[in-house]
Amino acid sequence: MAQEIAQELNERWPQQQVELHVRGDTQAHGDPQLLRIALENLLGNSWKFMGDQEAPRVELGVTYVDSSAVYHLKDNGVGFDMAYAAKLFVPFQRLQEPNRFEGRGIGFATVQRIVQRHGGQIWADASPGEGATFSFTLEPSPRPVPSDRQRGYNSSSRFCETTDEVLGMTPSKFRAGDTDAEIPFAIGEFSLGSILVARSERGICAILLGDDPEALAHELENRFPQANLVGANEEFEQVVATVVAFVEAPGIGLDLPLDVRGTAFQQRVWKALREIPVGATSSYSEIARRLDAPKGARAVAQACGANALAVAIPCHRVVRNNGGLSGYRWGVERKRVLLDREKSG
Repeated sequence: MAQEIAQELNERWPQQQVELHVRGDTQAHGDPQLLRIALENLLGNSWKFMGDQEAPRVELGVTYVDSSAVYHLKDNGVGFDMAYAAKLFVPFQRLQEPNRFEGRGIGFATVQRIVQRHGGQIWADASPGEGATFSFTLEPSPRPVPSDRQRGYNSSSRFCETTDEVLGMTPSKFRAGDTDAEIPFAIGEFSLGSILVARSERGICAILLGDDPEALAHELENRFPQANLVGANEEFEQVVATVVAFVEAPGIGLDLPLDVRGTAFQQRVWKALREIPVGATSSYSEIARRLDAPKGARAVAQACGANALAVAIPCHRVVRNNGGLSGYRWGVERKRVLLDREKSG
C-alpha cells in the first residue's frame, strides 16, 4: 500500500522523486480504508515538505516494544521546531510558510483520529532542516509513552464516552435560538472547501460546508440569532479536530454528542439517515416507507435540506429511486465526492 501511494505522490510531484524505503517486516492490521487515508496524509506530508533536498528519502518501518508494534515514518525534509509541536494535531494550524508549501493544516488531525480509532497514539520528533519522524501505534500499549512535547497537548483525548450521543432541547428554548447562550465556533478550509463547526452546551450544533467562509458565519448567526458566538479556544480546537477528521474519513466515527434541532418528523428522518451504513445509500421513498409514511418522500427530502450537521447526519447518502444524485444542501458535487470516498472503502 505504501509503495502504491509513493508512486502516486511521485507522479503528483515529478520534480521530487522521493525514494521510499519500506522495511520488509513492516505490516499493520486495521481498517484498510482508514489506514490508507492515514498513510496518504503522512507520506504526502513528507513529500510536500522535502524542500530543496537533493536526495529526498522517506523510511517506513516498525520496531517492537514488549511485543507491541511501534511504526515510524522518517524523512529528511525541512523538519520543524518542536516548540510548535502542540499545533501539529490542531486543524487549520500550519508550521510552515503557506506561500512556500501548499496545504490546509488538517492532515495530521485526521491521522490522529484514525490512530486513536485503532486504540493507538501518535507523536513526532523533528528539528528544523533535519527532517521529521512520526511514530505511532495501532493498539493500546503502556509503552513507549511519548512526552507531551512530542505528541501535542491533545493527542490522547477521548470525548464524551459516557454522554448520550444525541441530545434534544425543550421547544421553547429551540424557538428562542439559545438566548444568551455561548456557542464557540471555528471556520477553516479542508478538502471540500470551507467548513464551520459550532457547539452548544448540549453538543455539536452545526457542521456547515460551503465555498464562502463569511456565508457560513452568517448562516450560523441566522440559526442562533440570540446566542453569543465566540471564537475557538484550545479545548474547542480538540473538538474541531475530531469533527474535521470525521468529515474527511466518516469511517472513523464521531464520538461526540450532537445537538440535533428540528421538528418531530425531521428528528425521525435524521435518525433513519444515521442508520444508513458508510458506503451504502437509500432513496427518499425508502426512508419514507421505513417511517410508515409511504407518500412522504418529498417531506423526507425537505428534512434532508434542513439538516445542519453535514455528514454526522448523512443526508448525502439519500439518492433518487434510480440511484441518481439529487439536490444536496452543500452542493451535488460535494455529495458525489463524499459518496465516492465512502464507496471506495
